[in-house]
Amino acid sequence: MSEKLTEFLVKDVPEEYFIIDRMCCPKCRAPKLERVRQELLQLKDIPQVLKHEGASGKADKLILKCKECGFQFTILFHLHRLYVERLRSYTEKILKILEE
Repeated sequence: MSEKLTEFLVKDVPEEYFIIDRMCCPKCRAPKLERVRQELLQLKDIPQVLKHEGASGKADKLILKCKECGFQFTILFHLHRLYVERLRSYTEKILKILEE
């Protein structure tokens, strides 16, 4: 089970990968992490500081595991409102194309 939670506010997917690819294991400091699980969450309670900065209430929850020592930890990427609006816009465009 995950033992530690780290939170970030992101504006796009590449930013999530940028952060993960530069992380080291919090326990042994090895830079070898693998993604164990990812899920999209709809959060009810958002920290006020993140809400003020633009958090939308949606978040990507990732569980990462160190390939060296096996330590698991959780990262929560709060999705910025602009990120969610952009995804919604892409979805609408795709649906229109599929309807044609």
